[in-house]
Amino acid sequence: MVAEILSPSTSVNDKIRKKAQYERFGVKEYWVVDPVHLLVDQFVLEEGKYLLHATFGDGDTLISEPFLCVCIDLGEVFAKL
Repeated sequence: MVAEILSPSTSVNDKIRKKAQYERFGVKEYWVVDPVHLLVDQFVLEEGKYLLHATFGDGDTLISEPFLCVCIDLGEVFAKL
């Protein structure tokens, strides 16, 4: 599992180039965290390609099916921004 936190200078690299690399190497889950819009896009690897599984916002709880121990209260995370 990989989580990328976007910044204005790296967002294109994170969303395109790095995503393709993680996909190629079989990383099962990839999160794109947008601290400006308080969103997390959760991509899950299916048949070698990432599919958008869900988008979570401020106040949601992010749960990872492949990693059941992962349960994150995004309201708590984003409250610090």
